[in-house]
Amino acid sequence: MNFGKKLATITLITLFSIYLFPFMSKAQAAENYSLTIMHVNDSHSHVEKYPMLTTAVKGIRVENPNALLFHAGDVFYGTSYFTKFSGKADLWFMNYLKFDAMTLGNHEFDKGSTVLSDFINGVDFPLVNANLNTTNDSVLESLSINSISSSPMASKIYPAIIKEVNGEKIGIFGLLTNESKYNSLFQVYNPTDKAKATVAALKQQGINKIILLSHLGYSADYSLAKAVDGIDIIVGAHTHTVLNKPLLISKAEPTVIVQAGQYLDYLGLLNVTFNPNGVLLTQSGKLLTVSTYPADPTAQAALDQVNKGTLPAPGSLPGL
Repeated sequence: MNFGKKLATITLITLFSIYLFPFMSKAQAAENYSLTIMHVNDSHSHVEKYPMLTTAVKGIRVENPNALLFHAGDVFYGTSYFTKFSGKADLWFMNYLKFDAMTLGNHEFDKGSTVLSDFINGVDFPLVNANLNTTNDSVLESLSINSISSSPMASKIYPAIIKEVNGEKIGIFGLLTNESKYNSLFQVYNPTDKAKATVAALKQQGINKIILLSHLGYSADYSLAKAVDGIDIIVGAHTHTVLNKPLLISKAEPTVIVQAGQYLDYLGLLNVTFNPNGVLLTQSGKLLTVSTYPADPTAQAALDQVNKGTLPAPGSLPGL
């Protein structure tokens, strides 16, 4: 090859390097998948904070209409709202906010199966729990569906659900602490064993992005993230831990843990990016202080009605 041909070849390769590689990089980046999650936990019937929480959630949805909203358990017990309404004061607000899913906390069992089933029958979204055996309780067994669903119904308890968001399928499952008095009423399976089995079942269905709504507690979440591969995100609860930023467990398939304190003091916000194989690439998160937001007028009108001793009718819009 003469010098002129060599020079032409080198020039051509250089042009490809300059112009083609950046476009390849952009194409590869376009295959990555971004997801936004909002989360609360251990609200314990602090109904008075829902109007401000509503404003915060609505603000995020303006920027990202596909952001998911989760509750990691313990809606029940803690204020006079629960004493008077047994969880039903929370129902209107949770439905108005359009939660995507909730897991059961230990305090959901404080007043027995009938009170819990009344609450579940009123929610407009599914619940997830993979390690609670309800077969000995006819009330809750009637609400339990023992299979993973890609079209879950409201007011039912599933071990896991599959939700499509922006064209990608997300697996969501729940776990409940086995450190509670209700162990005498229900069989609560080992969380680690059930986590492994549920992740495997989701992966068999082709799901490579998996979220756990965990009511196990921060230390247990940390241990679980180390022990179980395939869980990308753990939305935690039970220990009322304030994680100002997500905790990343680095491994071949990383896991990020979040938890948002208690009593609706905070709304957790998490942004993550996955590669095409469902492996977590980037994560960033923070806690938004709910008290800094103004009250949503519709939610405030509902709260005013609750404070007068009357529950808003399901689906109604108080004050409008």
